[in-house]
Amino acid sequence: MFRSADCVRYFRLPIDFPELVVVTDQFHIKPLLGFLTADGHFFVLALSQNAVRLLECTRYKADEVKLPATMPTSLSDSLKFDDIEKQLQLHSVGQGGEGGRTAVFHGHGTGSEEEKAKQE
Repeated sequence: MFRSADCVRYFRLPIDFPELVVVTDQFHIKPLLGFLTADGHFFVLALSQNAVRLLECTRYKADEVKLPATMPTSLSDSLKFDDIEKQLQLHSVGQGGEGGRTAVFHGHGTGSEEEKAKQE
């Protein structure tokens, strides 16, 4: 955390630092130098409804990793493998005409909103 009369700045970093309080007319950044000079290697997985990307990064560059052609690259590509079955059930109720029973059908399946979202 850096604090002056004009601003307050704080940062979350992936490493721990020992607690230290320094009062001076300049920000004390010496503990950060090791973090800033290290050439860490990391990956970033970027997900959205329309795209999937994998980035291989260092502090100097970010290169996109080519994903296998069989990997779904969007939400709609992923959902096309879901097999949603419509279900229809019935039961008989009361007396129908001429002393018979009447069948009542009910069930559920894919709704229009769900189908619309899959097609987008």
